[in-house]
Amino acid sequence: MSPESPSPLTDEARLRMFRRASDAERSNRPRWMVMLAGLIFAAALVYALLGWFDRRDALDALRGARAGDSNLTLVLSEIERLREPPETGDMGPFPPLDTPQTELQRLATRAGLDTLDPPTARESEVNERISRRTFTYRSVRHPSPEGLLRWLDSVERGIIGMRVQYIDLKPNRARDGWELSVTFSRLETSS
Repeated sequence: MSPESPSPLTDEARLRMFRRASDAERSNRPRWMVMLAGLIFAAALVYALLGWFDRRDALDALRGARAGDSNLTLVLSEIERLREPPETGDMGPFPPLDTPQTELQRLATRAGLDTLDPPTARESEVNERISRRTFTYRSVRHPSPEGLLRWLDSVERGIIGMRVQYIDLKPNRARDGWELSVTFSRLETSS
């Protein structure tokens, strides 16, 4: 057996060498790159979550807008339908009505409206044999536009030759309902 050869390095030199080796090993491990990658990943995750929440809010707003648009489209199509002349054939002139205001009130009551204020009635001459009678109602109120439109439809269908000449339908926020201004027109033979 041969005796162990003593190390040429002293304990202090050996300790310095171990310190240098561990410093070199630490410098070869790029810990800052791992930290930077983790930080970038966290920022990307936060950005993706914010985008997802914004997308969800936008889809909710879109659904609400579509629902409002479909209701508006239904009301507008009903107004357009009322503007078209009904299929009654002849457009006039018609014999004069004896009590048009009474008939308009009767149809309003049947459509679910309260008692109406008397309309402003005017008569204008189209030519020597034909005159145009108009009946203007201002501020007719009802909780829903359907009741008002039902009245307009029943007037056109119930009084021969009576047409909606002008309509202004808008929400009445002060009274939680709708407000209608309408002018009916009818061509009649002059007496």
